[in-house]
Amino acid sequence: MEIAEEARANCNSDIPSSSLTVETSLPLPQMKPRIIYLCKDLFKKWSHLDDSHFSVETVAGGITNLLLKVSTREDNGNDVSVTVRLYGPNTEYVINRQRELQAIGYLSTAGFGAKLLGVFGNGMVQSFINARTLSPSDMKKPKLAAEIARQLHKFHQVDIPGSKEPQLWIDIIKFYEKASILEFDDSEKQRKYMTISFEEVHNEIVELKDLTDLLNAPVVFAHNDLLSGNLMLNDDEGKLYFIDFEYGSYSYRGFDIGNHFNEYAGYDCDYSVYPDKDEQYHFFRHYLQPEKPQEVSGNDLEDLYIETNTFMLASHLFWALWALLQAKTSPIDFDYLGYFFLRYEEYRKQKEVCFSLAKLYLTGSRTGCPELKFLSWDELPSAFDAEIPKLVRKWRKLEHLSFGEIPNSFTIILEEIEQWCRNFSGLKMFATIGPEEANAIVTHVPKIRSLDLCTTFVSSNEVMVILGGCKELEELKSWVLLQDSWEQCWPYRFPFPAEESWPSWTYRRRVMAALETLFVTPLPV
Repeated sequence: MEIAEEARANCNSDIPSSSLTVETSLPLPQMKPRIIYLCKDLFKKWSHLDDSHFSVETVAGGITNLLLKVSTREDNGNDVSVTVRLYGPNTEYVINRQRELQAIGYLSTAGFGAKLLGVFGNGMVQSFINARTLSPSDMKKPKLAAEIARQLHKFHQVDIPGSKEPQLWIDIIKFYEKASILEFDDSEKQRKYMTISFEEVHNEIVELKDLTDLLNAPVVFAHNDLLSGNLMLNDDEGKLYFIDFEYGSYSYRGFDIGNHFNEYAGYDCDYSVYPDKDEQYHFFRHYLQPEKPQEVSGNDLEDLYIETNTFMLASHLFWALWALLQAKTSPIDFDYLGYFFLRYEEYRKQKEVCFSLAKLYLTGSRTGCPELKFLSWDELPSAFDAEIPKLVRKWRKLEHLSFGEIPNSFTIILEEIEQWCRNFSGLKMFATIGPEEANAIVTHVPKIRSLDLCTTFVSSNEVMVILGGCKELEELKSWVLLQDSWEQCWPYRFPFPAEESWPSWTYRRRVMAALETLFVTPLPV
């Protein structure tokens, strides 16, 4: 179906349409008379105006579409401007134009974007917005970030008739199927393309989809391309505009926000400017409760933080695969193939952190897992130290905790256990125990009955501290102990009375024989 016919089928019948097309590769001087002729064909009240009454200038030239500003003076003396958007060649390969035209009228009615004035063979005409496009650095400014968040909240409330099925993974899989069978005439492009492991990419898609499915993220009508070029600001009025809804579809809330955060990096992919947690929370507060941002609960902020930073990974996969298709089909002078590698490498760089955060959250943040008693973390990125204590508060029946690595928040975790987990009795650790950790154990969990220091390095001084402070200890296990002074360590305290020195050889052998039953590695006697 032609674009003009789609418009008649999906938009208001009063919207004029034309079957004319304009070649996007033409230089502006050659393109100008064609654009004027197109406008006259669409808007009959302009048909008698001389071409000299029109001006045509480039508004923006992105990596997908070309925007032109057309201005003229009508018979009544009014100066009028419209925006002509020319679709990039072969963009229908990655964009569902029918879906876009179906949504654009409803979004315009809700106050988003420019008003649709007409459609033609390879583009559309919209009302001109007197505003400037934002830069990537603009989006990070607190005042603008808050306004973007408020507008996005409103955007996500728009109801578009039709199927509400999320399109994200449908689109990603479609992109993957097309991108994995490309061939390039350019030998250098083909060489770079052949270095991509599509088996690996497929596995990443499946793994990430499985993880995001567990989040049960809200489904909304999403913009899906909220980069700086699709945000316009009238500085005099302070009014913000969302434009260009060609990638709009029902999708996941977290994807739309995470994708927006990724766009802070711009086309240069400087991901060092990705918003930190405080900046994200600022955005979330104004998104979740635009009128009362300070009343957003900590749990709601945490939920959206996890959701956003998991779907942020999906954004990298989406645009990485999109770039491969553009590398094959787009005539625009942009290194799409290089863009694939930038986005995919950033996905790989962030995957471990984001997966760990999501899995930690899924351990119990939704329900609190009030019955959770035993928990083991083999690997825990330090970036999530601040998240662990929040989760511990929800596990009131926690009895045993195992750490593969000791997090920086170890002391705070034990403080939370002391306050909330009344039945806590066991701790297992796989790292070096220093004075700080030993003191934290005896200060906050002195009543533990089991301490497993498997593959843990600990000096006798720390063992003395632990044995002296944990008076109810019943079981101690260790495979690797720094045997710097057995005689100094072991007579100090276990389930035996405290002794300052070995009273006799017989007593020493009796103590050691008892301890041997608790250790994999026999102690020296």
